[in-house]
Amino acid sequence: TQVRVLLDYRQWPTKAILYSVWSYKKGSASKLIKAFVKRMRSEKLRIITMSPKTNMARNFHLKNGAKVLKTNSRTINYEY
Repeated sequence: TQVRVLLDYRQWPTKAILYSVWSYKKGSASKLIKAFVKRMRSEKLRIITMSPKTNMARNFHLKNGAKVLKTNSRTINYEY
């Protein structure tokens, strides 16, 4: 039925959007991103962030394998 198709999320998304990733323990956010990217790639999803325009965010995403997708007035989108 159509309801069943709508409830099966794997049928429709093409992107996973990361809005905020933060941790208090050094290295935890990188571990989280790497595990998330591995899982989402197995689902064939594009992984895109909406990140602040800061050196900290830029260094974090580039260090973890992302590429700049688009620069906006207030944010930068990275794609893994």
